[in-house]
Amino acid sequence: MLLVKAMMIASVTFSFIDIWVNNYPDAMLFRNGNYLITFSFVMLLIIFSTTFKAMRIGVYRVHEIIYYFTISIILSICSNTWMLGGKLNGLIFN
Repeated sequence: MLLVKAMMIASVTFSFIDIWVNNYPDAMLFRNGNYLITFSFVMLLIIFSTTFKAMRIGVYRVHEIIYYFTISIILSICSNTWMLGGKLNGLIFN
């Protein structure tokens, strides 16, 4: 089960990185800023997934896991967008 959970997190993270690099080249950050954004996305995704119990594979039905994990992804993306627009704007942009 741990492997399935890690694969879920990894697949969403690689999708986020792909969208970030290919669709938003103007928003690329200075030096290690991209690593910071990716790390914060993963941490928020893990926190929200744990909060909404999206990682309870084998306990919940498949559609419940998909629903809870989708909510976690949306909240993680919204939180990262808020951080980029607000607090991190002057710290890591060129």
